[in-house]
Amino acid sequence: MTGKACIFVGLVLVVLASADCQRDQGQGEKIQTVVLGKVQIGKESTEIYIAYARDAAILGFSVSTGGPSRYFPMYTSTDRGIPSVVLEVFASKSEEEMWVRSSWSGGEILAYHRVGADNALTQFGNVMFLKEPMPENLGGSAVPFPALIMENVVKKATFKHDL
Repeated sequence: MTGKACIFVGLVLVVLASADCQRDQGQGEKIQTVVLGKVQIGKESTEIYIAYARDAAILGFSVSTGGPSRYFPMYTSTDRGIPSVVLEVFASKSEEEMWVRSSWSGGEILAYHRVGADNALTQFGNVMFLKEPMPENLGGSAVPFPALIMENVVKKATFKHDL
């Protein structure tokens, strides 16, 4: 082989190796999920979770009626950390609606879900459920929430996460 051919083959091998590394980081990445607590609301079992990837973390909740879990992210972090947080789960007295309020020093996030629905309202907007706790990307915009009127709900659970 000539010198130019060797350089070309070498460059092709470097490009292929780089593509393999990028593919492994995106698809072969191991996700660790920690369940902070569980509560039953109506016919759904609800779990509050944190999913950790190599360089990200997601705080969210999942619901299941006996089949596969449906995941709804509430908060994301790109530094693989979730701040110390208190999570309160509320349900309507009819147990047809639920709210998850997460609060920490200087911040609060509210999520709303109608029991049995495939969507939830979070800070990311009207989110359709995810099949996995850690999506590849996430975005959206704010939408108005149904009012959380304390006289019309029952607190179902409180969970805490400490750093």
